[in-house]
Amino acid sequence: MRAALPAKYLRRPLLAASLLVFLGACGQGGGLGGGILAGMSRAKAPATARLASGRIIVAGPPGFCVQKSSRVTTRGSGFIALGQCASISGNPEDATVSNPALLSVSVTALSDPAQATPEVLAQYFTSGGGRDGVKSTEIEGDVLIIRARDTSPRRPTDLNNAYWRAMFTRKGYLISLNVSSLAETPISEATGRRLLADFIKAMQQANPRDEKDANGVVSLLNRLL
Repeated sequence: MRAALPAKYLRRPLLAASLLVFLGACGQGGGLGGGILAGMSRAKAPATARLASGRIIVAGPPGFCVQKSSRVTTRGSGFIALGQCASISGNPEDATVSNPALLSVSVTALSDPAQATPEVLAQYFTSGGGRDGVKSTEIEGDVLIIRARDTSPRRPTDLNNAYWRAMFTRKGYLISLNVSSLAETPISEATGRRLLADFIKAMQQANPRDEKDANGVVSLLNRLL
C-alpha cells in the first residue's frame, strides 16, 4: 500500500530551512538579541503559538520558544520556527539551552487522515520517491520518526544536512516536527534524537488525540480487514 499524500507534504521544506538558518544565527548570540526587542522591559519570548486557524498549538522543548515573525500560513497548511528563548526575546534572563538547535513545525490539512498513519508514511519513506536522503525510520506509538540527510542542491550551505523528523496526525492535520542545526555547530545524533523526543512530548501534550484521530485509524483498519 503506497501513501496517497502528495510528495510535497512529505519532503523537507526549503522555506523552513531558510528560516531556520536565520534563527540559528540568532541562537549564536546575534540577530534578535540586539534589536528593538533588547530595549523592552525584560519581555520574554512566547512559549506557544497556534496554526491551522487555531486548531493546532505549537509548543517546544524546555528553553525553546516560537518566533512568531517566521509564521507562514496558506490555505490548509502552516509553518513556524522555534529557537532559543533568550535569543528571540533579547532578554538574557529568558530561558536558554545548552545545545542550540533549529526547530520547526509544519501542518497540512488531510482529506483522509487514515492515509497518514505511521505505517503508511514509513512505507513511503523507505521506497519510491520518498527514499532519497532517508537513513532510518522507526515507529513509536502513532509517530513516525525519521533520521535523514538533506540531499537537495538548493539546501542552504549554512545548514547542517543531517536532520531528525517526526510525523503524526492530530485533528485532521499532518504535523511534521523538524530538528536540525547549523553546519558550523552541529549537534550530535544523541542530542538531536533527545531534542526530537522532547519536541514530540511537548506537541502531543499541547495537542492530545481526539475522537477524529481515533476514527481515522479505525477507518483504515476496517478497509484493510
